Amino acid sequence: MKLRSVPLFTIPTGVPIVGGLPLVSVTVGRLRTELGLIEYVDPIATLRLWVLVITALAALCSVLVLLAFLWKKRRTERERDYRKIQMQMEHLESNVRKECKQAFAELQTTMESCGEDDYEGMDVTTFPEFLHRLLWEDNGWTHSTSLYVSTLPVTLAQFDALLSSKQFVFSIVETAESEPTMSPGEKSMLSSLLIAVLLRNFQYCTDIVLSLLRAHIAKSVHAGNSELLFRKSDSVVEKMVAKWLTICLYESISQYQAHKYNTLFKALKYQTERGPVDAVTGNARYTINESKLLREIVDCSYVDCLVTNLDGRGPYTVRAIACDTISQLKQKILDNIFKRTPHSQRPAITSFDLELFCPSRGRMLLSDWSGPNTLKGPTKLNTLSHYGISNQSRIAMVPSEKGSANYRNSLADSGKSSWSSLDRSSPVYPPGRFCHLSSPSRTLTMEKKKKIDESIPKSIPEVYLTRLLTSKGTVQKYIEDFLESVLFLESSTYPPILKRVFDLLEEEAARNGMTDHQLTQQWKSNLYILRVWVHLIKNPKILLDVSESISQDGNLSVVAQTLMDCFSFSEQALGAHSPSSRLLFAKEVARLRPLSSDLFRRIRRQPPVCEETFIESLNDVANDLRDCTRSTVALSELLTWVRGNGVRLIEVLSADDVCASQRLPSRLSQVINLSLDPADHIYSTILDEA
Repeated sequence: MKLRSVPLFTIPTGVPIVGGLPLVSVTVGRLRTELGLIEYVDPIATLRLWVLVITALAALCSVLVLLAFLWKKRRTERERDYRKIQMQMEHLESNVRKECKQAFAELQTTMESCGEDDYEGMDVTTFPEFLHRLLWEDNGWTHSTSLYVSTLPVTLAQFDALLSSKQFVFSIVETAESEPTMSPGEKSMLSSLLIAVLLRNFQYCTDIVLSLLRAHIAKSVHAGNSELLFRKSDSVVEKMVAKWLTICLYESISQYQAHKYNTLFKALKYQTERGPVDAVTGNARYTINESKLLREIVDCSYVDCLVTNLDGRGPYTVRAIACDTISQLKQKILDNIFKRTPHSQRPAITSFDLELFCPSRGRMLLSDWSGPNTLKGPTKLNTLSHYGISNQSRIAMVPSEKGSANYRNSLADSGKSSWSSLDRSSPVYPPGRFCHLSSPSRTLTMEKKKKIDESIPKSIPEVYLTRLLTSKGTVQKYIEDFLESVLFLESSTYPPILKRVFDLLEEEAARNGMTDHQLTQQWKSNLYILRVWVHLIKNPKILLDVSESISQDGNLSVVAQTLMDCFSFSEQALGAHSPSSRLLFAKEVARLRPLSSDLFRRIRRQPPVCEETFIESLNDVANDLRDCTRSTVALSELLTWVRGNGVRLIEVLSADDVCASQRLPSRLSQVINLSLDPADHIYSTILDEA
């Protein structure tokens, strides 16, 4: 039986079917059933469906392949990084083992005396030179051209007469102290000018200084900051007192402490130069300052050179290190050949060059660097290994072919170099333009820094701290001897002037109602230790005729800090995070701290200094000052300062009844007017005579 169906596009009610599809229904008698709509298969749609399915499968396979490739690449990178880290760890362990073995060997073999024979010569500066460096070099001022800006002697004589009045000097100090814009450097210069001018009459100078000290103590107590007396030294009075006391103590220091300090300085220099020293940063392998500790692995092999002097004498055997720069080699040559010659009498380091006798290349001139660097980044300084200098290499000192001025200018272009001591010391290279042993990665881009970091062997910085123990073991005896000399442990007599000043501090404390004995002891410590000795330690050229260096400054700063810790009343708790310099000498400080308090007790128990003894001590200093004072230049410079602050100074003088009764304001106005008169200038006088 066959059924034939004709698709209808409308329902029996005549309404069209939505979508245009035919409706299939079956009718048997009165029974009617709708089977649904008929949808015809489109072959194009089927093809599109298959294309879509195949595309989706292809994309899925591509993603799976890409993920597999990335996973494989990441795994390969991880394996490579793991092998790299493993190699670095092995290299690190090897460096640590090597460093520990070397440090242990150094601790057991190098903790011997540096040799007293090397330090038998005294390099203490003469009193005139000491005075000049104390007053002027510390302020970076030279008086070579000051006479040409000064006024005629008549005006200077009138100004000098004003300085014979204590009230006038007090007014100058008061004017400077009340000036808020005056920098500490300007106050230090003014204090030096006042001391230099007043030194012609030392008893008068002493009277002025002690009177200012009494007034300053009363002012500090009234202001409620008496505990800061001589701690910051930011006032003209404190700077004047410190310089005056340092001058008074020169004789005692040169007899008792200078030899110990000289020996300590040379021991530190000897210990530092035993190993490599970075000529740019001052970091050294053997130092007692953690911040100046060289942490790079460098060639430390020794090289013995045969050096001929400028006059052809020699050869002298000079030991250097393969990583030394040419300037460092020059310094070691001068230290070897002119060992017993004061530093100021040696040839200037820029006055000669070094010439290497090379069998294959003939004579070769040595220099720290070979001209301007065409590449970006710091220029690496030339070393002995760069020139292939080995044992028994012959080197001759020859007169310098190029002027030192050009040499200075080529390095000073950056504006960061210091040439205050260039003439006889190694040059100071700006870190931004040069590098030696330390990594220059701080000044490079991240990409270059990464490349350099990958090529530099790494090690744990704390491993190198054992070198501090090695250096301490070598110089510990000299540091303790020096600290004990400052404490007068080997002497039962003290400078009368020091005793008089300490008694004055106690008298002024009692007069101003200060009953705390520890406070007066703190004043004494700040004045004697902080303002006298710490200043001399950190500026060795004031007391010693020696050369300075960045690495040596780091060592001396640790010595100064140790001395301050010995006189500190508050004992700090030391731990793993404490500064290494304090941990390094913690035992020595604990032993010497009670002795520092005992020093002030011993001086206090001494009988008071009578007026006759005190005046005799002042006369001794005055006799030493007789041939070294050059107050005319200082007087001219002081007049220049007074002229610049004349309005304020006249107001201060006019407000004081004593000054007004002595006609000081009008006399000062007359001096200022004369100094401003063009006809009174030295140049106009020369022109008139011409």
